[in-house]
Amino acid sequence: MDVDMVVVFFCDLPQTLLTLFMSITGGVSWWDVIQVLMNIWSGYAFIFVFYIMVTVLAALNIITGIFVNDAVQMARMDCDWKVQRENEENRVHLQKLKQLFEEIDSSRSGTISLDEFIGQMDREEVRVLFSTLGLDV
Repeated sequence: MDVDMVVVFFCDLPQTLLTLFMSITGGVSWWDVIQVLMNIWSGYAFIFVFYIMVTVLAALNIITGIFVNDAVQMARMDCDWKVQRENEENRVHLQKLKQLFEEIDSSRSGTISLDEFIGQMDREEVRVLFSTLGLDV
């Protein structure tokens, strides 16, 4: 058994914690630590491998959770943006429609007669506006 390596990795509690931290962050090859532990007792090596598995999987779960959370927030923002854009488009269409109806109401009565409406249907601008609203005229 290599006592020098045991002292390097596990001489006291702070050094042991540093060894564990360095094993999961790439500072020390955990294979080197396992070889030292196997020389002492194979159960220690098993516990160490279990520690590596749990901490790495926990870190991966945390990282995955962060990415998923960010993706969900971006999707929500995208959905909110689409709703806001549609509302703005509807507002613009409504304004154009209001202006069009005011133009069509040649008698300025506040209502559009059938004759006034039919008379304006030949205009390309009117057909395009109704088409953008999904109305077939």
